[in-house]
Amino acid sequence: MLPAIDQELKALGLRLTPQRSHILAVLKAAERPISAYDIYSQLKSTFPHISIDTVYRNLTMFTTIGVALQINLQNAASALFEYQGERHHHHAVCIRCGKNVCVEACPGVPEVKYPEGEQGFQVTGHAFELYGFCAECQRQGTYPARQRTDRGRKNGQ
Repeated sequence: MLPAIDQELKALGLRLTPQRSHILAVLKAAERPISAYDIYSQLKSTFPHISIDTVYRNLTMFTTIGVALQINLQNAASALFEYQGERHHHHAVCIRCGKNVCVEACPGVPEVKYPEGEQGFQVTGHAFELYGFCAECQRQGTYPARQRTDRGRKNGQ
């Protein structure tokens, strides 16, 4: 797998540094999605001069090329990351407790109407998350009374 990632990075003018390789190893070994800070903590002993910013920059780059997946897109402070691998999937995130579960369904990339002068936009990826309340928060009645609505949508669009 690393040779394929190495080729993708080279195509972008980047290389697979030891730090990037270790960040990938931590992502691949994690049994659940992991925070940037948890990755940073695991790498600090091997790379004493690594910064949390370096970890974030590399996670952002891995997310951009499709190697990693960011979970909880609405809140960067509580974002988690996981190795994407060959399995394309998305997540449902509880807006009360933060629990996330894998969702195998994917709506794909819908046909989008672009504003005048923006034709020719080339879609290279997409992100999709569902937000709501997990079964435990519903049972405990700990979810807020006011339901979230989709922001940015007007007049049923």
